[in-house]
Amino acid sequence: DFEEFINSQQHTILTPGSEFRSIKTLQKILGNHQNWDKIKQIISEGCDIPTIQSTASEETRKSDLKAMIDRGNHKSTKDKENSQALHKGYLKEIQHGWIIPITIESVHHIKDAMVLPLGIVCQHTLDIHGHKTIKRRITHDCSFPTPSGTSMNLITDENLLDECFYGHCLRRILHGIHRQRIEYPRTRILISKMDLDAAYRRLHMKAKWTVKQITIIGCMAYLLTRLAFGATIGPSVYSTFSEAIFDLIFDLSCGR
Repeated sequence: DFEEFINSQQHTILTPGSEFRSIKTLQKILGNHQNWDKIKQIISEGCDIPTIQSTASEETRKSDLKAMIDRGNHKSTKDKENSQALHKGYLKEIQHGWIIPITIESVHHIKDAMVLPLGIVCQHTLDIHGHKTIKRRITHDCSFPTPSGTSMNLITDENLLDECFYGHCLRRILHGIHRQRIEYPRTRILISKMDLDAAYRRLHMKAKWTVKQITIIGCMAYLLTRLAFGATIGPSVYSTFSEAIFDLIFDLSCGR
């Protein structure tokens, strides 16, 4: 029972909210924000997934689990360079305490356990010299259906998710620039980009969902205790945090 295990590991990196200041401290600066109640709940308990009612039996779950273990990861992880990127990425996550390595055999003994496949997505980016280069990102395919036709994303009730505001970032920036140009036609407009490192990994998942996003590489399995890159709830949950963070930054910059 992973939930029972997590409850026995209080005040450690496995505890929801361990990436944040105390609730008491955060409430002083975010307590009046409209998202505070949701932020407080996520920090205190971990991210939850609003779900559509599932009727799958325990026998079906065990059958799906075996099938997903036998199937393995997506073909994109088999490429040599992609495979190296996968191992490098997981080593980093182990060192940070975001994932827990376990044996494949033990997966079958974890209550409500399920396995999802990994993939590698190649994107173009720029290096420090401005040259175009390839960046390889690990993806957790939370949408890939099991033989019974279910997955974390398929059982997520999207109607209960908050709207993702940061998904409209470019549009909001362009509107801001347009307004500034009207008011200040001859002033230089400067823009900067700030990257919040491993943002999704700052948010814990509830224990009941951690056991649903187990991944396997080689002869080892891994429990991802944080928000998966590929979960439908990701943009919605993170938007709840990012809006509060940047509203605070805006208020500070305005001297409020």
